Amino acid sequence: MSDDQLDLALKETVKNLFHLRFQSATERLETPSEIRKAKRDLARILTAQRQKQLDALGKLSNEQLAQKREELVKSMEGIHHTRERHRIRAKVYRLQDLERDNEVASWETMTKEQLTARVGELKKKVAASRHAGDQAALKKEIVRITAVKRRRGFEEPREKQPRGKKAKAGQ
Repeated sequence: MSDDQLDLALKETVKNLFHLRFQSATERLETPSEIRKAKRDLARILTAQRQKQLDALGKLSNEQLAQKREELVKSMEGIHHTRERHRIRAKVYRLQDLERDNEVASWETMTKEQLTARVGELKKKVAASRHAGDQAALKKEIVRITAVKRRRGFEEPREKQPRGKKAKAGQ
């Protein structure tokens, strides 16, 4: 379905659901299952719309995603309602996840030297950062890059360290 068709179906379904709820409240609803069916139709339409949005976002480059993210952050400055701020913040986090996914996909095409240089940059950022949350995120990225390097055969797999009771017994 096209965007216009989905919008039209959404409006019709919301209107139908309103009428069904009104009939239910006035006890004129013949089959109560109609409300459940209308809710499911509404969920299907919203899911289809969201999937189209995600597909469109997935086609954007990291620069375009960063620009959209910055626009959302700026739009949040004038909003004082907590619920709306949370919605916008959730969208910002989704865009950050998409950016991260794009970056992870780009690691697969990098050379060993490029990956090593990226790890070095991240280690410098960790040292410069004072916020524990930022440091943790950067360290996770370092671990992910190292895993890519190992998977591609650029580094030797590390030896597994014994854990639990066996590790304590060997000490």
